[in-house]
Amino acid sequence: MQARRRFWFKVIVGVILVGILVFLVAAERFGSRSRSASATALNILFKPLGRLAAISRTLKHPIQAIAENEELHFQLENISLDRVEFERLKTENAALRTALGLKEALRRPVIAAEISGEFNEGRDEYWLIDRGARDGVSEGDVVVSPNGVLIGTIRTVAETVATLRLLSSSSESIAVIIMPSGISAILRGDNNGEYVVSLVPEKSAVNVGDIVESGGKNESVPSGLPIGSVVNVEHRAAEAFQDIRVKTTAPLGSLDRVLVIRLH
Repeated sequence: MQARRRFWFKVIVGVILVGILVFLVAAERFGSRSRSASATALNILFKPLGRLAAISRTLKHPIQAIAENEELHFQLENISLDRVEFERLKTENAALRTALGLKEALRRPVIAAEISGEFNEGRDEYWLIDRGARDGVSEGDVVVSPNGVLIGTIRTVAETVATLRLLSSSSESIAVIIMPSGISAILRGDNNGEYVVSLVPEKSAVNVGDIVESGGKNESVPSGLPIGSVVNVEHRAAEAFQDIRVKTTAPLGSLDRVLVIRLH
């Protein structure tokens, strides 16, 4: 089929060339009148060809624009993928730096783990992690976020997985210190990354923005680990203690990995 098309194309081109030669010879033999006629004929022959060339050039620009647009989309997709990979590597790097700092400060091994699931039991909040006994994880180990914020403790351990109960669970409580005043108090979980601090005398100076850290009276939790910051202080005239609310400074909703501090 293609050979036949090429054949007819060659025939048409040959006819056109023969016609051009005939008109040129006639123009030379019969003078100006024939030259005028041949010019008109040539114009008739080449005008459609010129239009076809113009159309071809016109069509070329949209096709080129489409190709450039596709190339641009491809480059943007690559940039987006590179940015996602950069953010992932940045998060991993931050977690490794935190782990190294904790290991040096606490002189205890630190294990990085990924969060593989979550569930609730009543008002208690649990996360599953992909590290277990064979990785050195033990019941009672404490868990911090990649930025070093205390978020829970290991409750059950299997060979390759473990569960941690979030410190914000209603069953959890811990001795804390409110900085910079150094006031000692008891912190209890109130779900969703929030806590209630009790036993703070009414006259004690506590302000919104103060940092709450783990205290030194906990048998299984190292002291000095950040937990959150004060978000509300309520004074009651008839009460001896203040009502203080604290919120975690860890981005619990977006975490995909944690650090386990081995205590055993």
